[in-house]
Amino acid sequence: MTINQRIKKLRKSLGMNQGEFGQKIGMGQAGISKIEQDGNTVIDQNIRLICQTFHVSEKWLRTGAGPMESDDVSTMLARLQEEMDLTDLEMRLLQTYFSFPAEERQTFLAMAQKFAARLAAEKSPEERDRQREQATLDAVRQEFRDKRDSPTSTPSTITTTAK
Repeated sequence: MTINQRIKKLRKSLGMNQGEFGQKIGMGQAGISKIEQDGNTVIDQNIRLICQTFHVSEKWLRTGAGPMESDDVSTMLARLQEEMDLTDLEMRLLQTYFSFPAEERQTFLAMAQKFAARLAAEKSPEERDRQREQATLDAVRQEFRDKRDSPTSTPSTITTTAK
């Protein structure tokens, strides 16, 4: 199978016509028709565009060897970004994380787990405020009970005598 045939195979596997496929990589339908014809040269720029846009292994596209889908981290992250609608910040975080060696990623994860455990153990500012308010309310209630139950307290009702 030639590179031209592999491009056509890829396009058909994506369920696209030549115009749709070309639009994704900035080419017209006629340009795609031309690069799908056996014997026509496909320039490196178009090969890279096809691989990046459709997450295809450059090795497969050029030689037919290996799987069609690319398995490099940037391609997988690009797919994830599309599927999960990730923001630029989320993408930068993931790219940075995966740029570290596996051992450093494990160290980072261990630290993140400790951080999360500490956060979970701490009370939120709102919870601390509720506890303070409850403690104040409990103290006022107790003070009221103490005054009410004190033997020196005077009745608050006025008794009237019948005439």
